[in-house]
This record gives sequence, C-alpha cells and structure tokens, in this order.
Amino acid sequence: MEVLRSKFELHKKCSETEGCVNDEIIAENFAKYLSQIYTPNSAQRASSLYNEFSQAKENYFGSPLTDDWLFDTELVSKIIAELKRGRAADIDGLTAEHSTLFFRLYCRNYFA
Repeated sequence: MEVLRSKFELHKKCSETEGCVNDEIIAENFAKYLSQIYTPNSAQRASSLYNEFSQAKENYFGSPLTDDWLFDTELVSKIIAELKRGRAADIDGLTAEHSTLFFRLYCRNYFA
C-alpha cells in the first residue's frame, strides 16, 4: 500500500527565486523587473514613435480581425500550463516559471 501511495501522492516542490520562496513576492519582483527593462530610453522618442504608429494605423487596411484571432485568459492559462518547466531561458531571459508567476500576478491584479 505504501508503494502505491508514494507513486500517486502529489509532492509540492518549493520554488525559490533569488532566495525568496513566497510566490506573491516573486511575482511582484518579476513585475518590477519587467517594468524596468521594458521602459523607453527616451519618453520623447517613445511618444514620437507612438504617434507615428497611430497615424500609420489610421490608414492601414489589412485582414479584418475575426473571432478566430480572439483569445481569453482561459486559453493563455492553458498554454502557460503546458510550458515545460526547468528549461533554459529565452533570448529575453524569461522562463516558463516567469510566465507562470507573471500571469498569476496579472490575473490577481486585473480581475481583483
């Protein structure tokens, strides 16, 4: 019986990031990190590029957006859940674990 129990019991692993094990603090630190690295070097240039994009968008005639292009949090959650954990980071230094924690924090703040 003990053998069967050990095969089917779920063992919760402790995930640690930079010495911290609290998921909420890890997610908040990650959100702060993202906001720091994805900020414009120049607010004036960012504004200029945004205006340029907005003007180009007004005259854009591409494929219409249909319901096939829509996605919701359930789909994003499913895809993130299917990411393989423990793999190397991507070119931006992000891992599946980062995506999971960021998504949890986003949902908690957005849908709270």
